[in-house]
Amino acid sequence: MNAQHSIQLPEPECAFGYSERQLRDALGDRYDDFIEYVLMRANAICTGNSPCAVAHGNTFYQHDVQRFVERA
Repeated sequence: MNAQHSIQLPEPECAFGYSERQLRDALGDRYDDFIEYVLMRANAICTGNSPCAVAHGNTFYQHDVQRFVERA
């Protein structure tokens, strides 16, 4: 198993997926690689309206984050 696969992802804190803050904490120095990986992919902007009560800003879909971690 590649050492990169040891990244443990928490549950997404937003109904839309992972916030930037959450991914910076989880991915550490791999965050910039993730941003390059998701370049030109859709992502949601959480404004704190339904279905989420807190404005998380840019969020990334859980399936995109999972794929990145699996391929890292």
